[in-house]
Amino acid sequence: MSLTTVNISPILREMGDSGWDQAMLVNSHPLLVGMDTDTKGLSGDYFKIPVDYAKPAGRSAISSVAYDNEAGTKRKAFELTPVSDFLIFRIDGETVRRAAQSNDETSFADAVKLEVKNSIEALGDNIAKTAYGNTGGARGQVSTVTAPSTVTCTLEKKSQVVFFYPGMYVCAASTDGTSGSLRGSGARCLISSVSLSAGTLTSAATWTTAITGLTTSDYLFAEGDFGIAPAGLDAWNPAAAPGATAFYTVARDVAPDFLGGMRYDGATLGDSMETVFINAQAQMDLQSGNPFKDSEIYINPVSMGTLRIAKEGARWIDDKNEYGIGIKKFMTPSGHTLVEDRDCPAGVARVIGKGCFKHFTNGVQPNLAENDGVEMRYDDRTDRYTGTVVIDHNFGACKPQGLMRIILPTS
Repeated sequence: MSLTTVNISPILREMGDSGWDQAMLVNSHPLLVGMDTDTKGLSGDYFKIPVDYAKPAGRSAISSVAYDNEAGTKRKAFELTPVSDFLIFRIDGETVRRAAQSNDETSFADAVKLEVKNSIEALGDNIAKTAYGNTGGARGQVSTVTAPSTVTCTLEKKSQVVFFYPGMYVCAASTDGTSGSLRGSGARCLISSVSLSAGTLTSAATWTTAITGLTTSDYLFAEGDFGIAPAGLDAWNPAAAPGATAFYTVARDVAPDFLGGMRYDGATLGDSMETVFINAQAQMDLQSGNPFKDSEIYINPVSMGTLRIAKEGARWIDDKNEYGIGIKKFMTPSGHTLVEDRDCPAGVARVIGKGCFKHFTNGVQPNLAENDGVEMRYDDRTDRYTGTVVIDHNFGACKPQGLMRIILPTS
């Protein structure tokens, strides 16, 4: 049997039936692993998320006054629109012909499976990053000190390097994508290598030549992502209390903590790494309904390292008398689990109450896009078989009051 796009499709469908989608999507991403996914919430053009933000207020010690002051439950409904994310992968025609000539279709099936696996995992990497971000789509920020005047661009935080890959085209802007426009009318630069240890991106050309006006503190975006990203934690639970600007049709200033989450600035308040979570917990305990009772705290490995240094050689005390800190997942004195997640921005910890933050997808996704039942197409101009992985999704807070953003002290 010769290999064609028609009999490639059963290989891909078999992979889908065996569960490659979700398993590969959440691989090595703690937040995605622990997050519920709603695959049936799409109603028309959006996911509808109703949120109660005030209990009935019509009460009084006097019956007639209670009657006159009747005010029922206050409720808002977020109309969350899905955002599409595409990833293209290709198999060289030579791989197909070699397999067909040798009558060894297994080698081709293995090549397809490997490429699909890597594609799904790459898409999962992007989804995990956007789960912490805002709708702007920025992947990193140029150093505030070192200008990108050569082929080397130094990032503000080394931890952001993990969001860039060799072969990626990036654009730049002075804003994070929630406003403004791209430098050089969308001019792009090709990344040739990345260095996690140095916190740098190397391009194929001088950065400032490729992107006119690029300077310190600019934000970097994968080409096509500027201003187009799902609403992650930084959108639902922003650094500042949300104002009157509508967010998915809801003006959140009427109840910023219930509709926009809580926030605690341990750096400004002068907390130490040992006490910041204790003081933040005191603020959590004030929230109505105690949505933080069953929650986890996500923290970047760099920030976790700072915490370990602060407690080097020590142990935290819990109800079992002692608890070692030198592990990736441990309990705070307040009883919350800290989870290391490289996708979480360094310097910020995210507290998420159980079930308060969900991933919404249009059906069970991601999917391999198909045309007339065929998932891969042959292009004789490039001698390649091409497939597309796509997901239509967004993130939503079913209980925004169960989210907290903690700014960590630097030491």
